[in-house]
Amino acid sequence: MSQTEAPVDPHPPAARGLGRWTRRRLSLLAGAVFVAVVVLTSHPAGGSPTTLTGWARLAPGGIAVVSTTDAHVVSGQHFPVQRVRWRGVDGVWHDDGGTCLDDGAVHRVQLGVLGGVHVVWLHCLT
Repeated sequence: MSQTEAPVDPHPPAARGLGRWTRRRLSLLAGAVFVAVVVLTSHPAGGSPTTLTGWARLAPGGIAVVSTTDAHVVSGQHFPVQRVRWRGVDGVWHDDGGTCLDDGAVHRVQLGVLGGVHVVWLHCLT
């Protein structure tokens, strides 16, 4: 071999680059999976619902205004209840899109709430 000839590399550049590219993609994929697992398992809406008991009336837009202390329900927490599964005083579950609050009256209720904002069920007690 003369001084002007380059040594022969047993691993051509294309093969070396593919290995680095594959490792990089695997690292990115592992990172994405890790982030997805963390987000899905720590989402505030995850877990078991908290039961909230109080008085409720339906406001415009399918929003239930709930007061845990006052049957007059002038103000309180607001929860969307459109398309929520609900149970009437008779104990029958409904998932027809309406709720027992649709009559405009104030009702004694229990709500199953996830993450402090997502109603997963509604039980009308009165």
